[in-house]
Amino acid sequence: MTENKFRWQNMHFWMATKHEKAAILSTLFENEFQQSIQTLQLDTDIFGTFSGEIERPSDQKGTALQKLAAARIIQPNGVIIVSEGAFFPYPDMPLLHVNVEVLLLHEPIQNVYVWSEYTSLQSNAARLTTSNWREANQFVGKLGFPETGIILMSQEKKVEDRIIIKNLYSLQELEEQFILLSKHETAPIILETDLRAMRNPVRQKNIFEAGKKLIENMKSYCPNCSIPGFAIQSVESGLPCAWCNMPTRNTAFYIRKCSHCNFEEKKSAEKPFADPGTCDQCNP
Repeated sequence: MTENKFRWQNMHFWMATKHEKAAILSTLFENEFQQSIQTLQLDTDIFGTFSGEIERPSDQKGTALQKLAAARIIQPNGVIIVSEGAFFPYPDMPLLHVNVEVLLLHEPIQNVYVWSEYTSLQSNAARLTTSNWREANQFVGKLGFPETGIILMSQEKKVEDRIIIKNLYSLQELEEQFILLSKHETAPIILETDLRAMRNPVRQKNIFEAGKKLIENMKSYCPNCSIPGFAIQSVESGLPCAWCNMPTRNTAFYIRKCSHCNFEEKKSAEKPFADPGTCDQCNP
């Protein structure tokens, strides 16, 4: 256990990023392991952009693994962390977006992979299509521009044909570009939230929370092989209703799994029964 306590203390941490993510997590690692995170410059845009010019090659975890492989070519030593974020419409509430942040850490000495995932309803993903600057001004004001970035985009059907304008840092600059684009285009202009980490304070908070989970998983050791990263990988629903005892969609079991030896451990949820309000039988 003493060995586990100091396992990460003298390791060098790198974050492969183009979007200033190392700064988001570095304080956590300094406080926990007395080590900062250095930036490993990697053009992560080649693995997909939120504005659509480049499609993501795989799902979140698959893309994170591809980023890691590219980062290892640049930096064969040290601990590398990669990040992959995604935004999805909330079920039954399509105007509300869920932000899912995935972090992957790789330690090459023992070939250790540690994952973390954080899901949040705190998201400022939004889009407006308009030719009216006053309407556009109100939209960006509600999103907190310029701290939150705004992207301007024309409306061609093919993304590769669109004019996409990023990195706008003042209202005057945004207005000028909006007017110029409006004169160039016959269709209304698209304004959308810049979801890149360095231009999105809301997303930064979610990445920070994913970082806290990552550290928690780094300190969780497999009871079978003693390798870190023993974390919840899946859940099983079926928690019985407190009234009718029928299974509900609530989580009944958490399943921890070791990515090194594949050892699994199933643990019951803390609550023995589900709230009847969430039961499809008692509250259809």
